[in-house]
Amino acid sequence: MSSSADGKKWSAVTRIPIDPIKSTVDHFLPGIGADPTTSGGTAHLTIVYYYYPVSACNNSCKLDVGFVTSEDGGKTWTAGKQLAGPMQLTWLPVSDQGYMVADYIGVTYTNGDPRGIFAVAHAPSGTTLNEAMYTTKEPLTATSGEPRFSSKGEKPVRGAKSDHEMKFYYDDEGERQMPPSRLIPRPK
Repeated sequence: MSSSADGKKWSAVTRIPIDPIKSTVDHFLPGIGADPTTSGGTAHLTIVYYYYPVSACNNSCKLDVGFVTSEDGGKTWTAGKQLAGPMQLTWLPVSDQGYMVADYIGVTYTNGDPRGIFAVAHAPSGTTLNEAMYTTKEPLTATSGEPRFSSKGEKPVRGAKSDHEMKFYYDDEGERQMPPSRLIPRPK
């Protein structure tokens, strides 16, 4: 995570401590929300995300939805909590990149309460898929005595790299490749 007070100068990137550093959980497709009535060191932030509980799962992956929340501008976070799942990948639609849950995920704050919006798939009925958008009845808040975690003092993991193949994406018309400078990490 990185933050800025003016949108021009940004803090160094810090890890959001959803799990311990040596965890085998793979988090992806995050949706972040910020309570618009808070800011700075007291900003309330919530992130919902998809994850594989075991990253090296090959064709046996199970997909879950989780969330974390911060009430101090991202200085500390709750531990990751499951919202939905597990989902079998074969319950998802197939895209030109394989099974795809979609990237429709986010957080909205209403009267100070964060609610996640995310897709959940259930077992198909014959050849008809069963995937829909969900939200939560209760807000995604932390309990008063719940432990908070920080990545303060952590050092970057030497030689860390993605275990996912680099893909190149195009605009909606499929004509113009996205510039390499917009890709993370940037190709050499």
